[in-house]
Amino acid sequence: MKDLSRFTYALFILLCISSANVFSSQIPGENKMPVNTSDNDPKRIIAGPVRSQNDKTEITDEQKQKFLDENGVPLFESARGSQTDSIDGDSFQEHGYTGAYAGDYFGYSVASAGDVNGDGFDDIVVGAPFSDNLGTDRGYAYLYAGGVNMDYNPDVVMIGQSANEKFGYSVASAGDVNNDGYDDVIVGAIGAGSIIGKAYIHFGGGINEQHTRCNINSRSRW
Repeated sequence: MKDLSRFTYALFILLCISSANVFSSQIPGENKMPVNTSDNDPKRIIAGPVRSQNDKTEITDEQKQKFLDENGVPLFESARGSQTDSIDGDSFQEHGYTGAYAGDYFGYSVASAGDVNGDGFDDIVVGAPFSDNLGTDRGYAYLYAGGVNMDYNPDVVMIGQSANEKFGYSVASAGDVNNDGYDDVIVGAIGAGSIIGKAYIHFGGGINEQHTRCNINSRSRW
């Protein structure tokens, strides 16, 4: 779990469960006092920027609205007395993405890419920094275009320039850095240049329907 003490974030539980312990990220380890939930008491999990003053954390109205439908009804609330079953990861699996080769560490970094191709849907970028396919730890980064019919296949495959770059060690949306109306992506390669490291900005734009594999330089376009 992310170290919440470094950020102004709050965590609230949103499950109808028999019991749980909630710890404030602002309290030192040995002084943490758990807050127990009562039986079948529905709570909510909300993580995001919050107002915080005098060690008191407050969820903002904006954050609350994200968990309400158009009628103001909580999206994830269950009625008191309802039974909650155990849930595993497969219950939530809509799309299962996997790396191409053993030892790739596909998923080492993941992020929203913003709307790279301008179709109104946000896209996903996934790093696999230890891919050895074209050189030891050369690294890959994969872009998946969002949409109603989103599938398991990457729409763009980006490849590090040389062995040991660990291209894809970090990935993130860069926003629209060149103001062309398309979101751009930034990919870190911590091993590049004899471990000096590099970060590549890849400009958004049209994505071919065919899967694209590109060797990337710092001014590459899809």
